[in-house]
Amino acid sequence: MARIIDLDEVLPADVVVRIEGAEYPLPADVPVPDYLAIARLIDELESAEAQEQSPVDRLEELYERVLDLFRLKTPDLKELPLGPRRLGELVLQIYGEEPDEPAANGAERPTRPAAPAGTRSTKSRPRPRRSASSK
Repeated sequence: MARIIDLDEVLPADVVVRIEGAEYPLPADVPVPDYLAIARLIDELESAEAQEQSPVDRLEELYERVLDLFRLKTPDLKELPLGPRRLGELVLQIYGEEPDEPAANGAERPTRPAAPAGTRSTKSRPRPRRSASSK
């Protein structure tokens, strides 16, 4: 008989987000294509900010991706009452790593040292991109 590995046991519970008094359920795990798209958009937003370019198109796409995640549990949802700051905070709070939670294998997750509030270093830094020739 084959061994069964139940991945449902290692996933965190779904979360409920409260926005302006309304509660919205969200899946604890994001489908990989959505996760990759959101990560790419965040990188592009950070890059646009660093180069002082307009991030409007990327921000709009990020909002639509996040709205699609909300629609996984609330299909008839039309829009979210979020501004750009709360949109970014939502993504980081829900789908970013949580340093106070142990990793799945029992090891502690590394935590980043905190920079003083309001400094440029408190913003996340873009990850270096690897070219096809460096692989």
